[in-house]
Amino acid sequence: MNLCSFVILGCSLFAATGHAAVTTGLVAYYDFQDPASGGAIANRAQAVGSDYAGPFVNATVVGTTPTSGFSGDAAFNSTGATGAGNTSNRSTLLAGNAANFTHTSTDAISTGVGTATLGQSYSISAWYFAALDPNQAASQRYFVFEDGTNTSQFDLSYGSQAAAANATSLAMWSYNNGETNAAIQGSATTNAWHHVVQVVTPNGANSTIAVYIDGVLAGSYTTTNGQPSFTDINLGNARDGQSRGWDGMIDEVAIYNRALGQSDVTELRNLGLAGLAVPEPASAVLGGLGSLLLWRRRRA
Repeated sequence: MNLCSFVILGCSLFAATGHAAVTTGLVAYYDFQDPASGGAIANRAQAVGSDYAGPFVNATVVGTTPTSGFSGDAAFNSTGATGAGNTSNRSTLLAGNAANFTHTSTDAISTGVGTATLGQSYSISAWYFAALDPNQAASQRYFVFEDGTNTSQFDLSYGSQAAAANATSLAMWSYNNGETNAAIQGSATTNAWHHVVQVVTPNGANSTIAVYIDGVLAGSYTTTNGQPSFTDINLGNARDGQSRGWDGMIDEVAIYNRALGQSDVTELRNLGLAGLAVPEPASAVLGGLGSLLLWRRRRA
């Protein structure tokens, strides 16, 4: 086989294996690379080669302060006199720009994605960076995401328990409303990026929810009150009507209509750790070409 044929075959295999793992079943992908346009944040799932047939729903800014396309400069985040200069350092970005939140009331980013689209087997992956307001009460809670359907019921949730202001770490929890012993806990340092993936799969009339924190399975539980049902997912806040806004950044949110496995979680985490977004098809092929040419050069 000549080099040209070998490269073409290798690129095809690369695109079919390494690339598909993070685009198959991708319903929504928000990289927050650009500022919101008319309050809408582009869903780039189709652009990066998702095999989902659509429709691809753009996210929507709820309120005034969530900022897409944030470049990571020190962000104003406190109005109180003890606010340590009233800024927090958010200069450490993950992959390009990010969504920025300044813990403002009920402001959030609404994905518009619910179980009618996802079915009963789905996953949500997100990166988050906590930069806490020094003036917040010690009982304050901060949420990366929660379903936004109802003020009392919640089926999909990831946020902190009460934490002291200026805390150096947060106890991050996944909850399911009305479930006993269903909380899964992990620790996240502030002023650093962390990764969470929640995976929901049917289990008879109920569902099993597994939570991966920083690439490791933190735990799982099976609901007893039926399968989750919601019409929306809030990013950067708890369910509608709550005031548990995130303080910091969120990036690379990917929502799937399938259950991700450990290899998928590892791949998504490794992309983030390398400062890479979900690759577009062209970049995946070019990456495969580069790898093959490098291999060829080393063999020569």
